[in-house]
Amino acid sequence: MGETTAEAAAQPEAVAEDCPISESELSDITGLDWVMEQRLTDHPLETNETVSATVCLFTTGQDEYGDPYSLRTDVVSDADAPTIWSEFESLCADNSGSSLAGADGQSRVCDRNGSIIEGVTQDGVVSAYVVNADAEFAAQLTPVFDQVLSAMS
Repeated sequence: MGETTAEAAAQPEAVAEDCPISESELSDITGLDWVMEQRLTDHPLETNETVSATVCLFTTGQDEYGDPYSLRTDVVSDADAPTIWSEFESLCADNSGSSLAGADGQSRVCDRNGSIIEGVTQDGVVSAYVVNADAEFAAQLTPVFDQVLSAMS
């Protein structure tokens, strides 16, 4: 079941414990004001329904259609981490990207035409990606995405 922002605000410590990054950390790294909109526990991943994750959805700003820019993190168990790690490269390639080593040399990021807004931590426990990013927003986050990913390790 997911929590609304009001429910999350009523339990800030619980949310912070389950999500790999806080609103303030994300805001400090990116220079944008992020708000946690939703947290789902035991949520089957869309790319592999046999794996469940704690999903944290953060939003900031809006695109030209009024939709918020979103950053989603999926936190999986240690047992499912190898699956997420191995699937990352194929999912990246399937979406016209190239899987590259992250700045720490151990995490992986997906480069799509020079934009890096998707990655997986070195242990494979956390995957993070920006949803609904236009080219301008992707270009804004690309230089700091490795820092975002590192903060989640």
